[in-house]
Amino acid sequence: MSPPTAATAWDAIQPWGTTPLYDVIAKSLDMPYTQTRRRALLVISDGNDTSSRTDIRDLKQQIRESEILVYAVGIDGDSDRPARRAPTPPPVRMPIPIPSPFPGGPRGGRTPQPQPPGGSGGGSWSTGSDDHVNAGALREITDDSGGRTEIVRDPRDLDPATVGIADELSKQYYLGYASVGRKDGRWHSIRVEVRNRAYRVRARRGYIAS
Repeated sequence: MSPPTAATAWDAIQPWGTTPLYDVIAKSLDMPYTQTRRRALLVISDGNDTSSRTDIRDLKQQIRESEILVYAVGIDGDSDRPARRAPTPPPVRMPIPIPSPFPGGPRGGRTPQPQPPGGSGGGSWSTGSDDHVNAGALREITDDSGGRTEIVRDPRDLDPATVGIADELSKQYYLGYASVGRKDGRWHSIRVEVRNRAYRVRARRGYIAS
């Protein structure tokens, strides 16, 4: 009996309910890992979040602090396989105009924008069809960590995509340097370059000085 593959596991999934993608990733960052220096998380999703309470900015900060490599395989819905649709969001009430300036408030009033249902500012209802992959959202999650996002067009492409990520994880190196800056708890950008232009280097985009 052959071992299960990513593609067969995907076919066995029965989707239901909403998609709290950011909440799930944030929860996964706190899961216990093996006692090794390198930790990695693989996200398989279309990238469309519909109900998270976690904001994308907060999630990026948590990923930065965790120093976990985050990879994503985005599955585009444009395939022969029946697409998985998220539930239709409830109607959003029209915004109530606020006079400018508002009495007793700051000058330069504005019209409040309607907020998506299902949380305190986490996911947002994507425009257009939910079947298409939101590659931009996945790259927001992966790129700072030193991981990457790969887009596949069919679940059958999951196996070579995950094999490629596993192979990449087995061939990584640690580079370090002594920072002269003070530990201010802030995000500091870094860039790794090589002299030979034939080589492509991907690394973390920065670190938290804590």
